Formats: sequence, structure tokens, C-alpha cells
Amino acid sequence: MVLFLTMTAVTHLIVRDEKIYTMALDSQPFAMSWALSLGAFMLWKRNQWWAFAIAAAMVGVAAGLNQSTVLIVAFLAVLELIRRRQWIRWPVFGGVWLFWLGVWVVLADRNGGDPGPFPDPAADYFGFHPSIFVGGFLSSITSIFDGTRPIRLVGVVLAACIACLMLRQALRPALVSRLAMAVLFCALFWCVFTGNSWVSANGFHVRYFFPVVLGIIVVLTVPIAAALLRIPSPRRSRLSLAIAPVIATVLCIGAMLGPFTPPSQSVQLLATRTTADYIKANDVAFLAGYFWTVWPIELQALENGRTATYVTAGKSGGDRENYQAALDRELAEGDGPPKAVCVDDEMTSCIAYLEYWTRPGWREVAGECPVPISNPANGSPRSRPADCWSSALPDRPGAPRLAVSPALILGAPVEVSLSRG
Repeated sequence: MVLFLTMTAVTHLIVRDEKIYTMALDSQPFAMSWALSLGAFMLWKRNQWWAFAIAAAMVGVAAGLNQSTVLIVAFLAVLELIRRRQWIRWPVFGGVWLFWLGVWVVLADRNGGDPGPFPDPAADYFGFHPSIFVGGFLSSITSIFDGTRPIRLVGVVLAACIACLMLRQALRPALVSRLAMAVLFCALFWCVFTGNSWVSANGFHVRYFFPVVLGIIVVLTVPIAAALLRIPSPRRSRLSLAIAPVIATVLCIGAMLGPFTPPSQSVQLLATRTTADYIKANDVAFLAGYFWTVWPIELQALENGRTATYVTAGKSGGDRENYQAALDRELAEGDGPPKAVCVDDEMTSCIAYLEYWTRPGWREVAGECPVPISNPANGSPRSRPADCWSSALPDRPGAPRLAVSPALILGAPVEVSLSRG
């Protein structure tokens, strides 16, 4: 408890608020998969059959959530292999990981979802490229330390050094050696991810280096928490055992003092709220556009009991029959042609996604919708200007139509003219 409270205090002291925000949203696979992986590692050190069985099951879930967890487990397993000379136990553990990674590769290949009209090129998720590492060296370091408060970071580093001196001399070598191993792992993890093409394509965003940030916090926190537990008490009693937890609690509360921002006022939601309000007010059923913009809009468009807004964009996935059924429901309402908005993307791309997931016949119509606020700090760097377009299904005499409404043209060619909304 003392360690957790002290880690929380150090995190809020040295990490900027917006980085805590983005890592809390974007790094959930790291938190869940790493907890499972480390739990599996600890269980594999036991000699009971049930521990091996539970560990193997935990590895299966961890590998499915996030394959990068194999790095920390491999690092720890090699250390245990050399340190304890367990030449069979840890290679078998590695075999369990390879088995589950293979299972998930097959499952992903069979059930990976429908990529839509523009399949992404094959991504090199697991490769290391020396040229990318050299080119991204400074960018990745900047991404990690750009979210820290430098003065506070220096203060916490000094506090950690002083805390090491406060520990008993017999404990220092063991502590320093373990902290050195943590630093070594962080350096190796940083090297692997800095040389990765996918991380490079996403601007070396700090979410990919979450374990490094966490490792820095752990290295700084452990000596401070250990020093708190070594504070001498006037007498040995149950009350004296509460000294360290009380101090850690005070530090934690003190580090978090200040104005709090509720989730409803998050940066990304505020940047897209006017567009979401437009969708709700105008009964827009379909949404297309740039990945990092459409999904916050989608979440807000479902507020206040609204049943559905259907995203047709990159990674939308799903079942095409559901999209077509939604289109049929919109047609059956008889209050005009179904509507869609195209956000932060070219109209031709939005129409391609709409027609792929529903039916052909979408065209641009006159109208304006609020443009989301450009904020590259959220998610992936914006690669295009912020735009907002309007589309609807055409109504042309003589074209094949559905019986329920004259609003939908099936398979009719359409001409799209581009104009800024």
C-alpha cells in the first residue's frame, strides 16, 4: 500500500496532466496484459500443477491483449534461467508463450474483421529497423520526457538518491542491482520500440513507451517507499506501523491537490462536441471520416438515450447486414433521405466507406456542419486539415428504388462535387 500510494504521488508530481490523461486512455492494454504476464511469471516459479495451469491460462489472455508483454517476460525468464540455473522450467514457459502467440495469429487471421474498401497495407508490427532507430532517436526521447515537469523530476530524483542513503547498508546492493535491471529493461524496451516502423508512423507517441514511463516511476518510487518504512518510531506498537502509510497518504493527496477536470470536459470531447450536437439535432444516422475524430463524436452522439449512430470509417468493422438494416430503418421513417456527415476526410473516401457498408447511391448535398477543433495531441498526429462535409442519398427520377421510399438509388452512378462545408 505504501508503494502504491507513493507511486501515485510521484506520478502526479512529475507527469503532466495531459500525459496522464492520454496514457490512461491509450495504455489500457499495457496495464491489463502486464499484470497478467507478471502474475503468470510469479505462478510459474511455483511447483504446483495448478499454478502452471493458471499461469498458462493467464499467458493466453495476456498474449491476446498485447503481444509486447513477451518482452518483459522474456527478460525476467532469462534472468531466472541464468540466476537459478533452471534450464527446463523457463524454456518451457517460453514454449507456452510461443504456443499462445501462434493461436492468436491464427485467430486474428480468421476473425480479423472487414477492413472496408481501403485495406491497410501490411503493418510491420514486430520488426526492428536500425535506420528508423537512428532517425527516431531524439523524437522518442523527446516524446517520453516532454510530458514531465522538469523541476519536479529533478527534485524527485534527488529525493530518491537521499532515500537510498537512508537505507541500511546491507540492503543497498540488492536494491541497486534490481533498480539497475529495471533501468536496463527500460533501455532495451525503448530501443526495440524506437526502431519499430509502426511506432515511427504514429509519431513516436508516448503511449507506445508506457512501460518506460512506468519503469522510471518505479525506479524513483521504490527507494522513497523503502525509506518511509524505515522511519524510526518512538515505540514499537501497532500505532507505529501506521506512520509510513499515513505519510504516503498525505504525499498522495498533496500531489493531487488542484483543479480536477471531469471526463465530460476532456480535451477530445470538447474538440468534437459541436459536431456531435449537430448530429443529434439533425437526426444524422451515419458518420464517416478520420479515425481519431469520428469515434469521440460517436460516443457523444449516443448520449441521452439515442439508439445508434453508425460509423463507416477505418476500423469500423462489424456486420454489413446491420448497417444495411439501419439504412432500411431510416428509409422507413419517411422523414426525408437518410443523412451522413463526413469529418476530417475527403468526400470521395467517406462516400466509398458509406457505400461499402450500406448501399451505393450516396451523394454530397448543400449544408454546413461544425468543424471539429484540430488537436494533434490527442491520438495520432493529424495528417489532413479539419473539414466537415454533408452527404445524403439522392432522389433521381427513373432510377431503381426501394419500394418503401424514393430516397435510395441502388447501383446508380453518381457525380461528386467537392466543396468546403
